[in-house]
Amino acid sequence: MTYTTVANDAVIERTVQALASKTNIVAEVASDRASALDLLVAKLPEGADVFPGTSRTLEEIGFVDYLSRNPERYKNLRSAGADESDPAVRAQIRRVTTSTADYFVGSVHAVTEAGEVVIASRTGSQVAPYAYSARNVIWVIGAQKIVPTLEEALQRVRMHA
Repeated sequence: MTYTTVANDAVIERTVQALASKTNIVAEVASDRASALDLLVAKLPEGADVFPGTSRTLEEIGFVDYLSRNPERYKNLRSAGADESDPAVRAQIRRVTTSTADYFVGSVHAVTEAGEVVIASRTGSQVAPYAYSARNVIWVIGAQKIVPTLEEALQRVRMHA
């Protein structure tokens, strides 16, 4: 399995409805990458502290570049401490900034049609902000990440993510 097949509109709608009925996740659908970027930017108030998680999805929609090109619009908390040479100090800065972000923006690794979200983390750095510490979490999730079952979501994580 390549995990690149994009879910059709009916599956996307069913997944959006499942997320709404089973969680407090509000999902909005964008038709393409440019629309996804526009939708994301519209959700981030000017002047907000934004921590972009490491995410190929954010790269592909252009958000990582957008954030770096617009330093006057947002405070990019990922760049905080980037010039710090001491790894321990850099890690402490990262712990603080991920915990204090107005908006933590990232993605997930799979979503089931039943509205279950699966996240895997090499470092664990996004788990705390997603679960608790960030004031607001926005996930940008490609339709290729939608799978029918939890078992397939876990398989997607093991085999692809």
